[in-house]
Amino acid sequence: MALNACVMAEKILIVDDLAVNIQIIISIFEMHELDYEFYQATNGVLAFEITKKVIPDLIISDWDMPVLSGIELIALLKKEESTKNIPIIICTGKMTSSDNLQIAFDTGAADFIRKPIDEVELISRVKNHLELKIQRTKIEDYSQKLESEISERKKIEAKFVKVNKELFELNTDLEMRVISEFRKIEKQQKLLIQKSKLESLGILAAGMAHEINQPLTSISMGLENILLKNSLDKLSSNYLVNKLKSLFEDIERIKRLIQHVRQFSRNQNIEMFDKVDIKQVISDALMLMKAQLHDLNIEIAVSESESEVKTLGNRNKLEQVIINMLSNSRDAIIKKEPLVSNLQFTKKINISLSVSETVARIEVTDNGVGIDAESSKKIFDPFYTSKSEKAGTGLGLSISYGIVKDMKGEIFVESEEMKYTKMIIELPKI
Repeated sequence: MALNACVMAEKILIVDDLAVNIQIIISIFEMHELDYEFYQATNGVLAFEITKKVIPDLIISDWDMPVLSGIELIALLKKEESTKNIPIIICTGKMTSSDNLQIAFDTGAADFIRKPIDEVELISRVKNHLELKIQRTKIEDYSQKLESEISERKKIEAKFVKVNKELFELNTDLEMRVISEFRKIEKQQKLLIQKSKLESLGILAAGMAHEINQPLTSISMGLENILLKNSLDKLSSNYLVNKLKSLFEDIERIKRLIQHVRQFSRNQNIEMFDKVDIKQVISDALMLMKAQLHDLNIEIAVSESESEVKTLGNRNKLEQVIINMLSNSRDAIIKKEPLVSNLQFTKKINISLSVSETVARIEVTDNGVGIDAESSKKIFDPFYTSKSEKAGTGLGLSISYGIVKDMKGEIFVESEEMKYTKMIIELPKI
């Protein structure tokens, strides 16, 4: 057959023990002007020998042939690396059962055509299988190219193995350093919290002395009264019992205050989170601050929810935050007092506790000097303070910010100069 001017014609091997059948098939293609290059074999052995010299693009083979049948030819061709992918169309004129067809396909036949051969069916199936072969060839070529690219990429990746290993070692070393530095910072943070707590205790010392002095005075006077009545022989058992009961209550008050101060001041190396009664924390903070604020003629108003309000956190640290808020309010009021000396100035601190479905909100409001807009942006920065060096280190609000954040809460400020400052703490309610 003539070759196409641009592309070599596809090669088709036709195998049939009757030469006339071969010619019929060739004539069908020629009538439809299909440019194929044909090879002929009248038995399976000859066909197998031809495939060793010429690799056809497609084979059309009769089923029943002497020496070597079509099925046996397919089996041989599928064993050879060079011919295993050639599409083979098997033909037969006999009645063929589905079992025999299954054998043909299992052996490796690509398709099946009955004799006498239908022209349209033959041409259609040959074209389809040749097109599929072309597509498979393209896929194989693409696969080989892809494998080549993958191989090249693996070589490139291999070059980076050493670099990646070094980077991993560097990252591991860096992580260890970061962990080490984090532990140092964490330790320093705990020390700063304890320092701030001790500062608070120093500020509270005068108030605590006053708080203890009152029951001590009561105890002293009570004992003197007992001695006096006893000397006058007027000491009744009923009076003695009531007076001793009162004295024990004063002693219990002092013990409770000392115990609370010891608990508040102790250094907690292990972070303990538990259910915290916010109302009780406010009450405990006021117990330490109330006498001092009273001596400064500062009125304290407390507005609380009637129901129990709890959050998750550390009660001592939350108390430290409340004390910091009260101390700042006290200082702001004292600072304002000389500036309004010619006016009637009632010094006030309001504490309120309100709740919503999910949030407990603590507000500490004073009518002190207030905070200017620029300072409001910095008050939670470590060591920032508008006070004198003797008045504080500027750690209180920064540490309070950290404590509230650790308890998954928020802390912020609202203020207007020479009018008020409101510190707001919002904590998740449980």
